[in-house]
Amino acid sequence: MIITPAKLKGEIVAPPSKSISHRAIIAAALADKTSQISNIILSSDINATIDAVKKLGAKVCKMQNSNAETTLEITGIKKAEIKTLPDIDCRESGSTLRFMIPITLAAAGGGQFTGSGRLPKRPLEAYQKIFLKKGIKWEQENDFLPLKIYGKMKSGQYILPGNISSQYITGMLMALPLLKGDSILRITGKLESSKYVDITIDVLSSFGIKIIRNEADYIIKGEQKYKSKCYNIEGDWSQAAFFMLAGILGDGIKIHGLNKNTKQGDIAVIDILKSMGAEITWENDVLCILKSELRASNVDVMQCPDLAPVIAAAMSIAEGKSTIYGGRRLKIKESDRIMSISSTLNKLGADVTPFDDGMKITGIKNLRGFVVDSFNDHRIAMMTAAVSSKSIDKITLNNAHCVNKSYPSFWDDFTLMGGIINE
Repeated sequence: MIITPAKLKGEIVAPPSKSISHRAIIAAALADKTSQISNIILSSDINATIDAVKKLGAKVCKMQNSNAETTLEITGIKKAEIKTLPDIDCRESGSTLRFMIPITLAAAGGGQFTGSGRLPKRPLEAYQKIFLKKGIKWEQENDFLPLKIYGKMKSGQYILPGNISSQYITGMLMALPLLKGDSILRITGKLESSKYVDITIDVLSSFGIKIIRNEADYIIKGEQKYKSKCYNIEGDWSQAAFFMLAGILGDGIKIHGLNKNTKQGDIAVIDILKSMGAEITWENDVLCILKSELRASNVDVMQCPDLAPVIAAAMSIAEGKSTIYGGRRLKIKESDRIMSISSTLNKLGADVTPFDDGMKITGIKNLRGFVVDSFNDHRIAMMTAAVSSKSIDKITLNNAHCVNKSYPSFWDDFTLMGGIINE
């Protein structure tokens, strides 16, 4: 993809939240009757979760209205009808893998998991430790996928450290209500990415599941019933953030479909960009981003790691010296994002010095055109596009269509706002 620098301007509808979509699809698949999940975008990751719940026996019908918006009609699984252990291809979706491991144990007594890209090497030790203690058989070669698990998941106390991916916690919170007997999920140390757990509890509550929080413990009553419902997916703040930056560097953008009272932690992007000098306001339910000059800032991304690419891009053209820190887990995303962010921006002429859990960035006035790679990471591709208007020449981006992982219509929306691309 060749990107010609252009200032973006106009109005756009934020894509639906990928985080909420995963959770709502799984909750609907565990519900008693038929649910409708509206405002779905069929990205690669979401299709992986749809296929996963179908392997457990859920029935999924995809429907489109006259505006090409997708609604899923999902009829829940019946445990008694599961005759064989499911074989689930998670593709490149870490959420699908980590959510479905405990769910398949609770609903089917186990299963086999495969994946592609970097997923087979992404860590699962936290699950391995707690399930081996509970008598679950865990078969994995060299800690890579494929993974085979089988055994009866039992209620009781489970302990997870807070400094691992919140996806482990979400998977357990979705599975434990299905078991006979009550359970406690205890978190040791500080809980990172806690807002993702808040999203989980909010979605589960909508589907009739109650989770009680008592300091470091989540208390889960057993034999709860997921209840079917109609559920609409709100806009995705982590995806909208790239167009927020493009509007700041361009001629302003208005974004529809975002929830100002969201549980998504990535709404923090408003305060982060404002601290750097961005002018951002609400007009009723429309987020308005004005062209602004940015200044340096220091940002902790522990609770919002998915914002690191867009924050780093903003810092690269902000006046002064900035620091991103608290990003230890950036190394185990779709790419090693400390490396991929710094490498991409430096090739474009930025001044980025990576360190163990972050980056030091000295802002410059303009970037330069160059050939860069997406590292098969959707957020690196979108970061490159968002900051491209500050380049003095064309940028060539390899593997630009990795955005299909989360936002298949990204390049359509980019051109709709005035972006210029040539495949």
